[in-house]
Amino acid sequence: MKRTFAWVMAVLFAVTGYGWLRCAEGGELEKGKALYEDRCLLCHGPKGDGKGPGSIALDPKPANYTKKSFWEDPNIQQKIPETIKAGKGQMRPSPDLKDEDIQAIILYMTTTFKPK
Repeated sequence: MKRTFAWVMAVLFAVTGYGWLRCAEGGELEKGKALYEDRCLLCHGPKGDGKGPGSIALDPKPANYTKKSFWEDPNIQQKIPETIKAGKGQMRPSPDLKDEDIQAIILYMTTTFKPK
């Protein structure tokens, strides 16, 4: 009986923890979306294709997050935060963003734009 109770409690905690994790991820995804819309959308566009209204006069054009080749770079998970913080080309730096803000943006980009 004690063993069954312990097993049921373990399953209950695992399921509840998974629910909390999904809720936290959902919150991070919403945070990332809001930050992307505020900081990135103008140039990178609502579809992440680098065709935002602010990209018209830019040369070179902003990165296209919908291309598989963008994500194939083995260092992309390091390059994205570096680019956000330091800027690149005509992209303004955002040193004011915290690491967790940048990770939320990356989560949103990966979830929304990365080809499957």
